[in-house]
Amino acid sequence: MNRDAFLTELSGRLERLPAKERMQIMDYYREYTASIEREGKDIVETIGTPNDVACNAVANAAMSDMSNTTGKAKDRIGGFGLAIFSLFALPIGLPLAIAMTVVIIALFIALLSVVLSVSIAALAVIIAGVASLVVAIILATSNPMTGVFFGGAGLFMIGFGNLLKLIVKPLWNGAFSLLGGLFSRIFSGRPS
Repeated sequence: MNRDAFLTELSGRLERLPAKERMQIMDYYREYTASIEREGKDIVETIGTPNDVACNAVANAAMSDMSNTTGKAKDRIGGFGLAIFSLFALPIGLPLAIAMTVVIIALFIALLSVVLSVSIAALAVIIAGVASLVVAIILATSNPMTGVFFGGAGLFMIGFGNLLKLIVKPLWNGAFSLLGGLFSRIFSGRPS
C-alpha cells in the first residue's frame, strides 16, 4: 500500500475522534510514513494496516480521556454514579438545607420586627408631637410660657418622627432587597 492510500484510509477511520486529536495523529503519521517511504520499506509491514493504527489511536485517545481529571465530576462519573452520590449526600444536605431555611426565616422575622418597631416608634413620636401641639394651644391662653414649651416640644417630636419615617423607607427596602438577594443566591445555586 502506498503512502497516499494509507493516509487516506487512516483519515477515514479516525473520523470519530475530535478534530484536534485527528489532526495531531495525521500530522504524526504523515511524517512517519514519509520517513518509512524514504527508507524504502513497506508502510503496512512496518506499522500495520490503517485499521490497526486507527484502532490503537482511538484506544489511546479513550484512555487519555479517562485519565483526564480536569473534567467535571458529572462527566467523569456519569449519570448513575451521580445519582448514587446524591443519595449518599442527601442525609447531610437535607438537614443543612432545612437549617439554612430556618435561619433565613428567622433573619426575615428579625429584620421585619426591627423595621416594624422603628415604623411604630416614628408614628408614636408624630402622634405625641401632635398631642403636644394640641396641649400647647390649650395652654397658650392660661400659661403662655408652658404653651410655648409644649409647642416647641411638639414641633420637635413631629420633625423627629418625620426623620424616622425617612429612615424607615430605605431600611424597609434594604431589608427586602437583602433577603431577596439571599434567597436568589441560595436557591439559584450561583454566587453573585
